[in-house]
Amino acid sequence: MKTIKQLSMMMVMGVMLSGCATHWFTTLSKKSHEIELGMTKQEVVNILGTSQYRSFHEQFEQWEYRSTLGGNDWDVVRIDFIDGRVVSMDSHREIYHPCAEKQKNPSE
Repeated sequence: MKTIKQLSMMMVMGVMLSGCATHWFTTLSKKSHEIELGMTKQEVVNILGTSQYRSFHEQFEQWEYRSTLGGNDWDVVRIDFIDGRVVSMDSHREIYHPCAEKQKNPSE
């Protein structure tokens, strides 16, 4: 009986945790659709929050947002700014394939 309770509790926790990950993924994906050309940095922060990564290029500044899909898979949103305004955005999934790594390094 104790084992059944423990298994049930583990299943409930697993569902709850996966629900949190799904919520964050959906939130980032859905919120990125609110970003429009010409928005200010502050407007982007109001929608997506502070970016996790930031880089500077010769002509523009880029912000990157990531949310995990589990393991090494990510939902990624990159936003480019010129003079403090959105000039482009890219959103996509990065899927890690361990088999592809082994094909690149066949000696391993």
